[in-house]
Amino acid sequence: MIEKKLKILLNNNQTKEIIFEIDENGYTRFQSVAIKILNKQNQYASRYVDGAFGEYPNLGEGLRIKGKSDDYHEMKIHIDDIEEFCRRYFDYLKNN
Repeated sequence: MIEKKLKILLNNNQTKEIIFEIDENGYTRFQSVAIKILNKQNQYASRYVDGAFGEYPNLGEGLRIKGKSDDYHEMKIHIDDIEEFCRRYFDYLKNN
């Protein structure tokens, strides 16, 4: 695993530097995003990734995400798609 630092814009319009462990293909566990940025448990945050649960939107469309929300322990997201997913998530919360 390789460590990579990202600056992420949070819901309160502040930025936070977060270190992620990524694999050789640039993927990190989605659980890290859920906990470190979204402040949600992985099982709940993952529902926003693929829209598989009725009332949750598919915010991961077009992003490099491996796995499905019904097996959230194994979900991974590409390091270069984290910021976009978080932007979509926070925009969704703000508008709904």
